[in-house]
Amino acid sequence: ADLENSMKEILYLDVFSVSHGSGSAFSRDEDDDYYSLTVGKYFGDKLLLKYTQGFGIGSDKHHFGMTYEFNDRIGLTVERAGSKSIVGLEARIKF
Repeated sequence: ADLENSMKEILYLDVFSVSHGSGSAFSRDEDDDYYSLTVGKYFGDKLLLKYTQGFGIGSDKHHFGMTYEFNDRIGLTVERAGSKSIVGLEARIKF
């Protein structure tokens, strides 16, 4: 987490994360036995543009997308990978 936060500051990004699998809804049909890097930047207060690239055995996996946040709890997401697109509605619930 400290490395991710440092890289966000150095690269002036709002999102910088390394994770197992792609973290995308596209991955439901795929083998997620690889790691990926996601970078993202907010444009304004509500629009987040992001790009995810797999590495190692997943180096051919990548997708990009955007999330428009209506408020702190609800957002609309659009992702594209190759010729496939996914539209989703995100809800964030605090416990």
